[in-house]
Amino acid sequence: MEHPMLFKPDMVYAILEGRKTQTRRIIKQAPHGIKPCAWNNKGWGLLNERGGCTCKPVVGTAYHVGDKIWVREKAKVLSAGLTGIGSFELIYDADGERRSFHSGPCNPFKDDKWTPGIHMPRWASRITLEIVNVKAEPLQMMGTRAIDTGDFWECYAEGIPQSVTWDGVGGLPTPLCEFVELWDSINKDRGFGWDTNPYVWVLEFRRVEK
Repeated sequence: MEHPMLFKPDMVYAILEGRKTQTRRIIKQAPHGIKPCAWNNKGWGLLNERGGCTCKPVVGTAYHVGDKIWVREKAKVLSAGLTGIGSFELIYDADGERRSFHSGPCNPFKDDKWTPGIHMPRWASRITLEIVNVKAEPLQMMGTRAIDTGDFWECYAEGIPQSVTWDGVGGLPTPLCEFVELWDSINKDRGFGWDTNPYVWVLEFRRVEK
């Protein structure tokens, strides 16, 4: 199965550099009376009174190992018609790469105007990812693991530069703080800020050729 997925330009750049190999996506709706279980990556599980999981998935996940993600990103038309009738060149905001295409139906791109990634059609996507692991857990679980172990690999796998290290100052460790700021810049206005600790799908992926 294929899934379109929107990424910000800086996260697209991190994917292209091979730094970003994880993404967290909000689980917006759970079946009534059921919560996703952090210990069960096969689907939704019932939590018992002690917080443990029944380990019996009752509803399948939205994502599965082996599924493909095609990346939606910001782009615009550059030099329309210069490479032939009905042709145009796209430039991608993340790194400035240019690719040539021929016009077809449902072309959302306008001359020299940036088009938000949410409108990118499949044929214009240049990055395909394969899901290699899926799990469900509360968002702040990654912060707990990072602080307990002093290992921020999940922050780095989310695209935070490895040059960002623990600064020893009070509050959140710097790599985690950077991730929280990134998360909130995307999700807080939608009601899913870090402080709300929403359940998320944690998707690990690798880049593949189209």
